[in-house]
Amino acid sequence: MKISFSRLAPPAVPIPECFSAAASISCRSPEVTPPGSKQKWLEAHGLEHWTEFYTRHGVTLQKRFFDHFLKGIENDWKDQPPVQLQVRRVDGFVQRSENEWPLARTRWTRFYLNPSERSLSITPAPGEGSL
Repeated sequence: MKISFSRLAPPAVPIPECFSAAASISCRSPEVTPPGSKQKWLEAHGLEHWTEFYTRHGVTLQKRFFDHFLKGIENDWKDQPPVQLQVRRVDGFVQRSENEWPLARTRWTRFYLNPSERSLSITPAPGEGSL
C-alpha cells in the first residue's frame, strides 16, 4: 500500500532555525510545511532550536496550537500571524509578523564565489580558481 502524503492536510506550525549558521533546513525548502496543508504557520528564529522551542515562549506557542486543533479550545490562535520572524539586529532580535513565506517582496539575487579574490560577486568569476 502506497501512502500519498500530498493528500494529507493537517494544520502545521513548524519552527525551524532558519537563520542560524548551524541550520540544517532551508526555510525556502518545501519540507518546512506539509504540502497539502491549507492551515500553516511558520515561526523562524535565529538561535539554537532548544532556545526558543523549549522556553516559555515556545511551549506557550505549542500549547496554544495543540489546544486549538487537538482539544477544540477556542483561544487566540485564530489571531496568530501566518509567519513570525526573528530579524537579527546588532543587539539581538526583533520579532516581525508576515503573511507569507517566502516573502512576496523578496528580490532573489544570485551570488558567485570568486576564489582568487575570496569574494562574492553578482557576476561569475572569470576562469577557474581554488581556495
